[in-house]
Amino acid sequence: MTTSSSIQSPLKRRFARLLLALASSAAVLLGIELCFRIHAEFAEWRRFKDWEEVRSNNVRSAGPDGRLGLGHIIQPSEHPGVIYELKPDLDLENVFGARLKTNSRGLRGPDYPPGEHPGIFRIVTIGDSYMFGQGVHDGECTVRIMEQALRRARPSMEIQVVNLAVPGFNAAMEVELLARKGLAYRPDLVLIDFVFNDFDLPNFLWAEEDFWTLDRSLAYDWFRDRVPWRDAAIGPFERPVVVEGRFPHARGEVRPEYRYMIGEDGYRTAIRRLKQLAGEHAFKVVMTSHYDEHPVLHEMAEECGFPLWRASEVLTRIPGEERRMTPEEYRNSTLVLSKDDLHPTAAGHRLAGEYYAERLLANWQDLAR
Repeated sequence: MTTSSSIQSPLKRRFARLLLALASSAAVLLGIELCFRIHAEFAEWRRFKDWEEVRSNNVRSAGPDGRLGLGHIIQPSEHPGVIYELKPDLDLENVFGARLKTNSRGLRGPDYPPGEHPGIFRIVTIGDSYMFGQGVHDGECTVRIMEQALRRARPSMEIQVVNLAVPGFNAAMEVELLARKGLAYRPDLVLIDFVFNDFDLPNFLWAEEDFWTLDRSLAYDWFRDRVPWRDAAIGPFERPVVVEGRFPHARGEVRPEYRYMIGEDGYRTAIRRLKQLAGEHAFKVVMTSHYDEHPVLHEMAEECGFPLWRASEVLTRIPGEERRMTPEEYRNSTLVLSKDDLHPTAAGHRLAGEYYAERLLANWQDLAR
């Protein structure tokens, strides 16, 4: 005869094993979360140290692979709205894996003289790392490819392209740099390149964050940002934007002195200022985009009457097929540096530069008069 105690004994053992399994799982998850928080705390310390090293002109040596990064090529700007700019007269190997030279005014490219330029059609490009040409050599970036194509098509005209793009810049910093440095070149045309972080701040400008608060899980955030369905949810080449003074999934709150720069409103303000500068200094404006898309980009192009040229028309086109690349196909293509680094390769820059030159030539009467 089975007693009640003999029945309860297996149940107790199962219950104990269940509790042990739950406790073990909880301990593992807690350990994973703890590792993420320790790593984030260290990265936060490194981030602030990076900016302090830039400000003191005491940037640490190259990484283990010999590569130089952003901190090695920038210096604080005397203009608060620019924040930082490229160092002048650089000639360095292996900056983001490529050779970089800057001219005497701290711009990537030839040392074209500022001031009046009778008989010269001058284009000034503003943007961040995409227009700058991160990861490719000086002559391989979009700006130089576009310049070469325009010169071939218009051999009787002197055409110069001045590249003001700086890695990490947002739209507000780009327009401010144009006002402080670019206008000295008396541009006939300005190209402003849109990339997702036009809504963002350079990484080291975020305010410090408390990684030990219990209102979020860093491990969950990390895994959520890497699930395959995220790309489908936000569109082929679209990204989320700043909401309520915070950038989704980025570290830190926005410092008060930089809040005017961020989000959709910051972008709108920058583009409206660009329109004002164009009217005051008699230059035309074209908005460009390598691959990122967002409704506010189209909104501001329409509001300001600026043409919008989207290099994704050529960068994501599959030769011989009707459809375009999916985000995953694009990440695995030869047009980007790597699956985790979507900066264009030399092949991607060539497509973009030739596309912009083609569009400019097709609209030459309107933009070059």
